[in-house]
Amino acid sequence: MGSGAAELGAQLLLSAPVIGVSIALGAWLVGWLLAREARKRATFGARPRRIESSASTHQMIALYRFRPGTVDTVTQRVERELVRLFRRREGFVAYHLVRTGEDEAVSVSTWSSREQAEAAVDTSVQWVTGRVPHTVIAMENHVGAVVVHNR
Repeated sequence: MGSGAAELGAQLLLSAPVIGVSIALGAWLVGWLLAREARKRATFGARPRRIESSASTHQMIALYRFRPGTVDTVTQRVERELVRLFRRREGFVAYHLVRTGEDEAVSVSTWSSREQAEAAVDTSVQWVTGRVPHTVIAMENHVGAVVVHNR
């Protein structure tokens, strides 16, 4: 009886790499098929318009990670305080805050020029460090020109 169990154990050990490779190939194939279908569906949507760079707006995109359980409080304060600061600044166009996870969010603010978007980085960093320093674990800012815009 012991040798039969040992043979079965040896067979399982020898077949484990084959099973692992089979699972990985199956997962890759499913991912590839899903991506292909998504690409097909994307071609039927509205075509984006390219905005000329001289007239383009710029965006400041901030990625936030919050201490667990604080995201709702911070988003309320953002709406009451930070957006009010942005609205007072020259070149402000729009602000969006998107909750992307349990304790994560992405903000996108739109500005008339790159300089104004870069100034928004300073404003947001000062606001975070002065108003909600113990709730934000990480903050990453990016500024760039809007090159494709579609409504």
